[in-house]
Parts: sequence; structure tokens; C-alpha cells
Amino acid sequence: MEKAYRNLALFASLLFVITILGFYKTYFALFPAFDASTTKLVHIHLMLLLSWIVLLIVQPFLIRKRKYKAHRIVGKASYFLVPLIVLSMIGMIHKQFMEDVQQRMSLPENLKAIFIGIAQLILFVWFYIFSIIHKKNIAYHMRYMIGTGLVMITPAFARLCYEITNANLLSGIASFVLTDFIIAWLVISDKRKKRKYKPYISMLIAFILYQSLFLIFQIT
Repeated sequence: MEKAYRNLALFASLLFVITILGFYKTYFALFPAFDASTTKLVHIHLMLLLSWIVLLIVQPFLIRKRKYKAHRIVGKASYFLVPLIVLSMIGMIHKQFMEDVQQRMSLPENLKAIFIGIAQLILFVWFYIFSIIHKKNIAYHMRYMIGTGLVMITPAFARLCYEITNANLLSGIASFVLTDFIIAWLVISDKRKKRKYKPYISMLIAFILYQSLFLIFQIT
């Protein structure tokens, strides 16, 4: 078993911490007196994402302990969890769109605002589907599962940076740089160790494409 697969739990644990810190001020610190914008959908969405991160932590641990049956059972549970996550992501995109409409934001500006949410939804579904397609190819399966976690780093780290800098665009760019740096490091590490790094190449291209489109939209 690849050492990188066993270390997936460490990556997911770091993602969990970043998520808690990123959403602490705007969500966790408000408990239980949330404002009106924090609807039931927001609660469900965040709990589902945290559940996915926990799954990323648990699965490598089960492999490491040779609990293969439990690993397969948890994996099958993802067939139910992922559709719920996708529905919640769609719901959050719709929520943001309607709130911006109520604030009389123009349609082009509104579409710019929800672009990242749509792109992250597409990437999450893409990486998950490919992880299932390659479930018998451990190297590819593991890498695409890491990809689903990388999708979640962007909003969490951007929120964390925003709390520090109070600069929306700068925070987004910082999250892009972090994501691309992690993938580039994974590519270099796998290539040096002669492991299967091609899934990371496709991920890096996909991330850079949507990041570039986002930045183009911001300056036009």
C-alpha cells in the first residue's frame, strides 16, 4: 500500500482544521444565535461537507488497519452522501443567486459571483466519479479522492484569509495559490518516486483553467 494513501488521513485532518478555522467567525462562533441568512440549508451543507472530510480521514485509517470490509462499507455509503452534497451545493448556489437578485445585482455580476460555486461543483463531481471508475486501481482512486478534498480547500482557506486580510479577491487568489502549490508538490513528489502522477496533472489543469476564468471575469 502506498505511503501516500496512508497519509491521506493527515491531509484530510488538515483540511478539517482549515474548514473549522475558516468558518469559525461566520458560523461556529455564532452558535446557537445564527442570523437570518444562516438557513437550514447552510447547516445541512456544512455538516455534509464535514462528513465528507471525516470520510477522507477514516478511509485511509481503515486501510492502514487492514479493515478492508469496513473500508468498502464506508465507500458504499459515499454513494448516498455524494448526491446529498451535490444537492446542497446546488442549493447554496441558488441561495446566493437569489440573495444577489434581491440586492438588485445585475445578471452578469450575479453570474460572476456564483461562478466559483458552479466550478467547484463540477470538479467535485468529476473527481468523485473518476475515483469510483478507478476504485480497483488504488493509485488513481486515492489521487482522485484527494482531488475531492482539494476542491474544498478553496472556500475554507479563502474564508480564513478573508478574516485576516478583509480583502475578498486577495483571499481567493491565496486559496488558488495554495491549491495549485499542493497539486504541483504532489506531481513532483510522485514523479521523483516514479509513481502514477497523471491524475494530479489533469487536476492541476482543471484548477488552473477555472481559476483563470474566474480572474478574467473579475477584470472584465
